Amino acid sequence: MSGNEPRSRNAVRVAAALWSFMGLYVISYFGLSLFGDYSKFLSRSGKLRYGSGLSAADIREWQPYGLVKYSDRCNFLGAFYSPLVAI
Repeated sequence: MSGNEPRSRNAVRVAAALWSFMGLYVISYFGLSLFGDYSKFLSRSGKLRYGSGLSAADIREWQPYGLVKYSDRCNFLGAFYSPLVAI
């Protein structure tokens, strides 16, 4: 037996815990996305512009259930799942 065995056992436990958390994170986001809906507010894609050059609101974005994430505000779930929303 080597002296590093408990350390490597702890590393395996930490790695398993991290992978489990990431798996639950993605699965829970998938569940929220499955029951989501289109947002009630229009967003700007930048493709439709007024004569003055300002962009117009022209698209409706998909939002997973319970998540609110806009460029200037979000709720707790929007902040928690923002890495997956960005993908």
